Amino acid sequence: LTHQLHPMPSSSSPPPPPRETSVFAAKYAGAIVRVRVDAPHTYGAACEALARELGLVLGTVRVHERGRAQPHDYASNVAIADQDDDGGRRRMVTGARCAVRDAAEAHAEAGARVERTIRGFDDDARRARMMASTSSAMCAFTFEHFGAIEALDMGDKFAAEALLRRLGSDPGVVGVMRKHKWRVGKLCEMPPEGKVGVSEFCVLGYNTNKGQSIHLRLRTDDMRGFRDYTTIRKTLLHELAHNVFSDHGEGFKALNSQLNAECNALDWKRSKDSQTMRRAMEVYEPKFEDEPSNGAMAATKKSSGSRVGASSSAASTAEEVRAKRLALFEHKNETTPQE
Repeated sequence: LTHQLHPMPSSSSPPPPPRETSVFAAKYAGAIVRVRVDAPHTYGAACEALARELGLVLGTVRVHERGRAQPHDYASNVAIADQDDDGGRRRMVTGARCAVRDAAEAHAEAGARVERTIRGFDDDARRARMMASTSSAMCAFTFEHFGAIEALDMGDKFAAEALLRRLGSDPGVVGVMRKHKWRVGKLCEMPPEGKVGVSEFCVLGYNTNKGQSIHLRLRTDDMRGFRDYTTIRKTLLHELAHNVFSDHGEGFKALNSQLNAECNALDWKRSKDSQTMRRAMEVYEPKFEDEPSNGAMAATKKSSGSRVGASSSAASTAEEVRAKRLALFEHKNETTPQE
């Protein structure tokens, strides 16, 4: 038997041939730059080498040749005929630096963060719609119009309308209107017919069609001034109770008492500090609506089914009102002497 011996293949392969490189020269920012370009020697490979050497964004690198309309970019497969090209003076390189790009991106990101914290026009419009809807919902339960009597012998029409508007914006009245979701078409002044507590027929107010309009007696019997504001407000609450009950039965009495309690609780002006300051401000200059009561409240309580509790010691002139308020204010605010 004969055996033919075959030489074993060598485990080590021959090293690859050295990569053929060339020097590419071009002008960048006024200076000649030379880079080594691996084979194949194309302008695309030169752009990659220039991007690494100069720190440029590869996608922005362009090699401009004198006499050529279109520059070369990193995707160009055009072979470089003369790498050195007379020292690179016939070629020019342009491109954006990576540092500039990174700074621009960081600035844009910072701007985006700031933009997210600033309301734009759409946000403002959305907020305006929300506020409008909330405001509309809050303002839905109120008095739509106000009307004072227009007559020469009725005194100051504008003062009467101001009194009606004060009633319409009174915190306690507004709170009651919103709580019970009542809407009154018009709050009006009615002429003072008859004398309160004297005449057989005397009306302090009336409600038309359960809230279509409410008419209140604002003037005094002699039509020279206005009735006490608190008395008029209680009359208004009386008429608001007629939004539910037409008669003066037990249900009406209970609701009328409830409305007065709610009005006092919802009126922030009735707080202790506010009352003390208001008394001090009004001691010497009582407003026209704070003139002394002339018994109208007794008629109002009688019409609502409550007990008559009119005081017989009410002041009859503005001077007496000032004197009584000053004495009351000093009495409530005097300090106890120390032992």
